[in-house]
Amino acid sequence: MINIISSLVVVIASLLTFVPSMQVHLNILHEVILFASIFTVVVTFCKQTGSCCGQSSCGSGCSCEAVENVPKVSEPVVATSVPTTVQKTQADYADAVQLLALFQQKGRLVDFLMEDVTAFPDAKVGAAARVVHQGCRQVMKDHLSIAPVATVAENSPITLEAGYKVADYRLVGNLTGQAPFTGKVVHKGWRVASINLPRPTRDSTELPPIAPAEVEIK
Repeated sequence: MINIISSLVVVIASLLTFVPSMQVHLNILHEVILFASIFTVVVTFCKQTGSCCGQSSCGSGCSCEAVENVPKVSEPVVATSVPTTVQKTQADYADAVQLLALFQQKGRLVDFLMEDVTAFPDAKVGAAARVVHQGCRQVMKDHLSIAPVATVAENSPITLEAGYKVADYRLVGNLTGQAPFTGKVVHKGWRVASINLPRPTRDSTELPPIAPAEVEIK
């Protein structure tokens, strides 16, 4: 590229011989030499820095190829933890069976629910329900602490402010917009404040029985 510029300067200088004014000769020659000098500096800078990558003016001495051949540094791979799923066994539900066992023991709840009472007269069903109610209520008193969710009485007005516990309230009726919501308590709800159950005997393969089968030996 520098050789081309030098040849261009010689050609222009030769053409200047046909121009009659010496001052014009010097001015034109000065401009040509200044342009050639600036262009030479730019080309030299491109060759040294490789900034001409992607341009057609890149000469054979350009360092573009060296830049392209530099191996790319791969981005670090961030290891993400995969949540492990704990596989439950039947024995993990023994506490629920234990509670059913207490309701059965004190109030015969399972016997009552497993019986088809559609053919029984209302009086007989009512008498059986009284026994179930008394026994199961006693179990709840002994092993569970039950508390209402809503702190106001039923049919009383209530306002649920923004940020209320969604799991504690089921909204019915004309529900539009965002909290706060104002309405009345239709049912105050229940929650278990505390629980105290006897520890069941756990088996690694199966659930304990709600009630053992009774066998009379003769």
